[in-house]
Amino acid sequence: MDEPVPVTRKPRYSGPDRRQSDRRSLVTDKNLPVWARIMALVGIPGTIAIFLVWTTSQTLPSLQSELYAMRVENQRLSQLISLNQSRTEENHRLLIRICSAVTKGDERARCFDP
Repeated sequence: MDEPVPVTRKPRYSGPDRRQSDRRSLVTDKNLPVWARIMALVGIPGTIAIFLVWTTSQTLPSLQSELYAMRVENQRLSQLISLNQSRTEENHRLLIRICSAVTKGDERARCFDP
């Protein structure tokens, strides 16, 4: 009746009796999907980093095409602005000529005021 009580030993965290990580068995397990094996290999932070890099790289081509379209539109608008400015200057010169041709005397000097 006096049976010896088995003594449970605490696991050792150094030395030859140290528990081995289960990562190797998870990485080589063929039943797991690829994404789970990658997660077992690189860990949670590495998986998050890889996911963020992947999603960012997927959006770069669309951002580049939008940037190109915006640059083309900006060039077109700058050409229209310069055309509008030259037409405005031409109209201003024409108005000055009309004013100087129509007015007489002292009022003619006001035509050339800015």
